Amino acid sequence: MARIKDKVFQIRASETFLMLLKELADKKGMSQANLIEYLVRKEADSMQMKEQFQQEETKEIEK
Repeated sequence: MARIKDKVFQIRASETFLMLLKELADKKGMSQANLIEYLVRKEADSMQMKEQFQQEETKEIEK
């Protein structure tokens, strides 16, 4: 299912970053916007997993 995208997102970036973004998006077969969204969501998911692990670790220490 496609997501409806209705917000504009602008960033200032170096030419090197933009070239890297374009090359990576081409290799992944994604648009640059979709690649950025994918990477941010992936990082957010990994941080949630890290937070959950830290919470579980804290619970075990408290026992």
